[in-house]
Formats: sequence, C-alpha cells, structure tokens
Amino acid sequence: MKKWVDEEIIDYVAPQIYFTYANPAAPYGELVTWWSCAEISD
Repeated sequence: MKKWVDEEIIDYVAPQIYFTYANPAAPYGELVTWWSCAEISD
C-alpha cells in the first residue's frame, strides 16, 4: 500500500473494519489502533 501511495497510484487508504471489540481473532480496538499508527506516507 505504501508503495502505491508513494508512486501516486492511489491517493489515500480508507480501511473498513467490520469486527466487534469482542472478536478474539480481530478485535476492533486493536485494528483501529494499528491502522491509526500505520505510516502510509512520509
């Protein structure tokens, strides 16, 4: 993804998270934190 943003193939990334906080495989809170900390562009 970062490469696509860096090369201006895409303008932005908008993750869609449909899991609940209680989902042990992919808890919503952890996914949102991960995405908010992901460095997509410099």
